Amino acid sequence: MTNPSSTRNTPKTPSTVRSSRNRQSQPEQVLLAHGKARELKFGVAHQETSRLQENDSQTTDRELGLERKGLDLERELRETKLRLEEREARVSELEQEMIIVSGQIDAQEQERQKGTQAAEENGKKTEAAALSSTEELGKLKERNASLDQLVRLATRDEARAKQLSSDSATHIQLLGEANLRLQAENDQLKSSIAQHLSDIEELRQEKNQPVASADSSSREESARQIDQYNALEQANSHMARELVSLSLTHVDHLRQQLASAEVKLSKLSQERAAWAVFIKENRQEFTSPREFFKSLAKKRMENASLKARLGSSEFEIKSRDRMIGELEARLEELDKERNDEFAEKIKAQGQAQIAERNRELDRRRIHMFNEQLKSYTAQAKSFCGGALYDQQKDAQMDQMKQLLDSHQDELARVQREAADLRQQLHDQSSRSPSAASRNAEKEPVLNTSLSEQIDRNEELEMELDELKDANEMLKMEVNSLQLQVYRLERDLGRGENNPSTTQVLCSQGSPVGVKQATRSSMLENLKAENGAHLKQTSKLKKGIKSGGDEVSKSLVPRESLVSSRKEVKRLEAEVTKQIKAREKLREGYREKMASYRRAIWEILGYSLEAVGNGQFRLRSALKDQSSSMMLFVPGKADGGQFEFKSHPNCSFHQSSLVVNLYDRWVHRHHSIPCFTAALTLDLHKAKSSSSSSS
Repeated sequence: MTNPSSTRNTPKTPSTVRSSRNRQSQPEQVLLAHGKARELKFGVAHQETSRLQENDSQTTDRELGLERKGLDLERELRETKLRLEEREARVSELEQEMIIVSGQIDAQEQERQKGTQAAEENGKKTEAAALSSTEELGKLKERNASLDQLVRLATRDEARAKQLSSDSATHIQLLGEANLRLQAENDQLKSSIAQHLSDIEELRQEKNQPVASADSSSREESARQIDQYNALEQANSHMARELVSLSLTHVDHLRQQLASAEVKLSKLSQERAAWAVFIKENRQEFTSPREFFKSLAKKRMENASLKARLGSSEFEIKSRDRMIGELEARLEELDKERNDEFAEKIKAQGQAQIAERNRELDRRRIHMFNEQLKSYTAQAKSFCGGALYDQQKDAQMDQMKQLLDSHQDELARVQREAADLRQQLHDQSSRSPSAASRNAEKEPVLNTSLSEQIDRNEELEMELDELKDANEMLKMEVNSLQLQVYRLERDLGRGENNPSTTQVLCSQGSPVGVKQATRSSMLENLKAENGAHLKQTSKLKKGIKSGGDEVSKSLVPRESLVSSRKEVKRLEAEVTKQIKAREKLREGYREKMASYRRAIWEILGYSLEAVGNGQFRLRSALKDQSSSMMLFVPGKADGGQFEFKSHPNCSFHQSSLVVNLYDRWVHRHHSIPCFTAALTLDLHKAKSSSSSSS
């Protein structure tokens, strides 16, 4: 924005014009000065008009925003009115529901009267009706209390809704007044803008007409108008900010009130849904809440009278409760006695069954021991022979006889225990008629329940016996399987795995399968060699000797020779495999070294070559000559830095370039990479200078 004070001081004074380089007459200089002043005024006025137009557009945008906010507030007011109408409808619905509840109360009172009449006719029906009436009375009391609270909440919400509608109306009225005020200010601004435009038009006309003298009064008037316009603009912006803040606060307040009203509305809807479960519609109607509460009081009085009438039957109910308690105590005692008898019977039967099972298990164990004895004899025959076999057989027979004697003793003990248990069971059955006579004297209901319980217990006992038998069979199967697994593991550990009877399943090419195949082939070869050696030793013992050469040839069995040849072939194949692998590694190393050398040559500009004894020969790509190679040897100390070994007859080594760079970077800074990099840069400079000169 252009400062008005600066625009006033911009016209040049006659003294300034007089001191200019172009020597002109006095009237021409005055005319030029006035023309420049008018041009400046015209530019300032043009800027002011553009700014006023922008402000006018902003004010129009604000007016549109205010109108939009007024429409939003009107819409919210309509919504609040609709919600108030909905709440009034809900209040009316609640009143109808209260009417329906009162009708239900009347109906329930009538049912309660019928129940009291039925109670006088029949004691049992009277007792059930009394209990149901007391429960329904409590429910009705709770419903009445909740209905009272619901009515109070509805009236309170109605008052709050009315207050909210009045507040929203006042807020809308205030916003309309602010809008009118802003429109008036906008009209004033438009009039001032029109006046300024007329002044600008006058200035343009003055510019077109030649004027001999400067018009100072017009400048003062324009400056005053500009100041006045600035003041009006500031006041307008202040009023706009206040209007925006007021509208925002009013809208926030309305939103908070609407949110609280929505929360209360949701609570009322939830309560209505909860009441809808208990209340039936269209039963009875009330004209006013006063009639509803009047009828409710009347019904409460009737309920109190009915409760007083029902109090007379409490003594009879208590006496019957006492009799029921005595009968239940007697029934518990009888149940306890019956359970004790059944427990003793079940215990005796279980012990007898355990004895029978132990006897059967002993028989199966004897059979299993016989089978083991047969397997042991078969193994002994296969592994031993002669007197050693007889001794082992006798020892095993003695062990088996001792084991059989111990099992026979245990079987006799179990049989004695089973006989004792059968005797106890027979004694209990002989004592049972007295208990049966006692049970016969009881009520028929108790006898029926006891018989059902006995049948159920017998069925459960049978199921328990079957499950125990199945468990014992499973245990025996598990033991036999464990024994088979133990034998297989033992045979496998001793190398006695028989492929004809046992097969190890594994995936093709797995390490376990390969190892097992190698082991089996090795065992077969060893068995064949062992058999050949045994045959040869037996022949030597019998004295079968045909000649020296034949004896010397027969000293080495054919199987041993075959196995040794197979071993030699296997080792040769392993050696060729290792040689091929080594050649592959060498080829890979060569390719990798070539790639490394190419990368060093292309990236660093040097080729590195190992000479021997930890020495390396370095050649630069910028000076690719045999006489320009540099030899680096390891330092004297362990892990020391490499040292450059110069040749006294080499001109490149003795050149000032190499000597100076080596002295600077290696002797002073102790950095060979910096030396090679600096050498590369100097060689590149020398090569580029020589190519440019040529």
